[in-house]
Amino acid sequence: MATINGIDIDKAKAERIRKAKAQERELKRMRKESEKVDSVKTEHEHATNVLDMYNNLTDDEKKVLAKQLEKKKFRDNYLQYLKYVHPNYVITKFHALLGKICQSIVEKVENGEKVRICLSVPPQHGKSYTVTETLPSWYVGRNPNYRSILIGYNADMAERFGDRNRQLTKRYGKEIFGIDVSDSQDNKTLWEIANHEGGVYSAGILGGVTGNPGSLIIVDDPFKNGQEAENPDIREKVWQTFVDSVTTRASGVGNAIIVIHTRWHDDDLIGRLEKLGGWVIINIPAVWEEGMGVDRLLGRKVGETLCPEIGKDAEFMKMQQKLLGKKTFNALYQGKPYVEGGNIVKREYLKFYSETSKPANFEEITLSCDLTFGEISRNSDPYCMTMWGRNGADHYLLKIWDKKANFTDTLRTLRIICNEYPQMRRKLLEKKANGKATYDMLNSEIGGFVLFDPKGDSKETRLNSVTPYFESGNVYFPDENICPDIEDYVTQLLRFPNYEHDDFVDTISQYLLNYEYRYGGKIDTDSRFSQFAKAIRGF
Repeated sequence: MATINGIDIDKAKAERIRKAKAQERELKRMRKESEKVDSVKTEHEHATNVLDMYNNLTDDEKKVLAKQLEKKKFRDNYLQYLKYVHPNYVITKFHALLGKICQSIVEKVENGEKVRICLSVPPQHGKSYTVTETLPSWYVGRNPNYRSILIGYNADMAERFGDRNRQLTKRYGKEIFGIDVSDSQDNKTLWEIANHEGGVYSAGILGGVTGNPGSLIIVDDPFKNGQEAENPDIREKVWQTFVDSVTTRASGVGNAIIVIHTRWHDDDLIGRLEKLGGWVIINIPAVWEEGMGVDRLLGRKVGETLCPEIGKDAEFMKMQQKLLGKKTFNALYQGKPYVEGGNIVKREYLKFYSETSKPANFEEITLSCDLTFGEISRNSDPYCMTMWGRNGADHYLLKIWDKKANFTDTLRTLRIICNEYPQMRRKLLEKKANGKATYDMLNSEIGGFVLFDPKGDSKETRLNSVTPYFESGNVYFPDENICPDIEDYVTQLLRFPNYEHDDFVDTISQYLLNYEYRYGGKIDTDSRFSQFAKAIRGF
């Protein structure tokens, strides 16, 4: 390696390169600092110029400017627009939430995105007023070349939606958006924006919207009442019209379809779209109930209602539930409609007993437990214990206990139950960590605890194994007068395994399988006897 005066030539070159790069980095840093200073200076000068301009305005000019800024607020913020065009309307947290959802939908459409959303909302809470009767006027006001389509259960309802928006545009369109309704196209069915291509078209769900495209489509209450929603032919017609005529009308790079209605049936329009997938489903129940976890949309606590400010308080909801019954109340107000059919167990298999038809005595009473221990969290399952009475081959569900609890509280509950029902001699626990821990703690104290071994069978396999008891009509559930929440448990059973919780179902299959092993002649030594084993279980 060559050297000059004892200095390595390559090292000297590397040092020059290092210093040059360091100088380059310093120059870039100084340039950025200079740009920041210039930017701050420019902003300051701009602010100073704006302030000078404002100070030079006359009082009348300042009033005009203030009014223009206020109008911009109405154009930019849907909730502010709602408050302005409906000055006497009570805007609750619920309506503010709907307003924010609407704002987000419109902005997504304007940004070229596609939105498909369902809103399940209780009746008479202002959903139509807040969304269908107001949003299109704001949408076409901001976008006078865009079109909106409004669809109701019939033409009269849809035209009412359209006319409400038309009147808002006539009254506020010029002032806020600088637009007018066209003189040549101005009626309830179709009204357009003067000198623009936008407008609003209204039609009944079965009337058809062929030939009328729109980038904001709102389907509000496609069923007139529960009678229509219960009719399978009407449900099918509504679905086919929605698929063939409504979804195909969505136009533009960005577009949105909003389906908003009160739930009537598990197979209504929202129900089908939920099963289809690909749609955002937002259910807003009237009452926040135990087991719903955290209300992340409105921050309600258990028992709090959606709109107490307009009279829909807890007392009103209790009256409605008593008047309608839990089944109808759950559908209309909680967005949890009655489930027909079923995945493994079918509704047609279910039998219910009343106070008068309930047997006075039982040959055997059994407790079946599905226990979950550990930390109590929003996503954790509650424990579930079901008490059963048996007479011959008939099984009666007598009591249900379910709650999120830790190990100590669960043991305390078990002690209380066993003390209250001393005739309940058999207590079933699944043979796994939690059941074994309970067995070790309580069997020597209370006795009668039996560990049940599912032998590696899946939960679906276990429930499938006991469906003959349901099919043959040997299983009885209490009616709503005895157990007001029974429909919630039935829903879990019918929707299993596609449901968030399965603790109740586990207690059923565990109880009936235990009975089968003891009385039904369970045969697992040869598959040739499988049909014979099923025949023994029920007729």
